[in-house]
Amino acid sequence: MRKPVIESNVPRPPANLGSPHKYKWLAEIEVGQSFTAPKSAVHKVDQAYRKMVEGGHLPAGYKLSRRTLDGGMMRVWRIA
Repeated sequence: MRKPVIESNVPRPPANLGSPHKYKWLAEIEVGQSFTAPKSAVHKVDQAYRKMVEGGHLPAGYKLSRRTLDGGMMRVWRIA
């Protein structure tokens, strides 16, 4: 690799905090409410939750809890 041109005083763009995506309805769940989803969707729900927390799209202190049900389903509650 050739030596790049080194520059000074180039403004840094703001961090990309992402945008709400197809799971933006997670922000609408109130404490004590829950939903069911296929157990195969666990990783999708977890990933959406993490990305929305990191992106600031969920209220401070927002927490979910999940339990596996019979029949390959899971139930997810908002607990805080």
